Amino acid sequence: QRRFSYIEKNIKGLVDVLELGCGAGHSKKYIKQNIKISDITDYEFLDYKNVDCLNTPFEDGSYDAVFSLSLIHHIPNPIKLFNEVGRILKKGGKYIILDVNSSFFFKLITILTKSEKYDLDVNIYNEEINLTDPNDAFDSNNAVPSLIFEDFEKFNNKLKYNFEINDLKFQEFFTFLNSGGVIVDAPYLPMNKFFLKLLDNSDNFLSRFKKIFPLHIYCCLEKK
Repeated sequence: QRRFSYIEKNIKGLVDVLELGCGAGHSKKYIKQNIKISDITDYEFLDYKNVDCLNTPFEDGSYDAVFSLSLIHHIPNPIKLFNEVGRILKKGGKYIILDVNSSFFFKLITILTKSEKYDLDVNIYNEEINLTDPNDAFDSNNAVPSLIFEDFEKFNNKLKYNFEINDLKFQEFFTFLNSGGVIVDAPYLPMNKFFLKLLDNSDNFLSRFKKIFPLHIYCCLEKK
């Protein structure tokens, strides 16, 4: 709910909105505004099926906003993704990103659980190389989103379409750990909204220490 409310706030009043890599399609449950969802799969609930986010079928300047949740760390090449998003966005359009943050605890959790890959020694600026397996949609490198935003100006200068950061936040610690996972059946402690709110308040404080605790990045970019 927290994640989708962030997206909803940033797309309010916009007409043409697309989600890339929607997975199970939870966004339509939480976002009341009309949106279109797409994924590389062919599930019936999708508005657009079999969509490769690095090479979409949409026309130039089709959308007021594009958003993605936990997509960037799974895609083979971030430069290609941002260039494709830039192509299908209108001038002044928004790209809203929610993805993992490689804080100290995220690195530790990834190493201990061995749930997904984590590799800082990759070149995010080369459009010709793959950082994940292009034949495996669930392959990942959890370091990539943080590598992008630790020097976004340098990354931005490599793009065909440039972006400006409207908002960049670091969020979630206990709530992330207790989420139960999406593709991983991780253990979690069921809680009512009162206790979840307590965890959320704790997270708000811990998230001030962005290199240590927060496990998620919330970002809103605007196409120049």
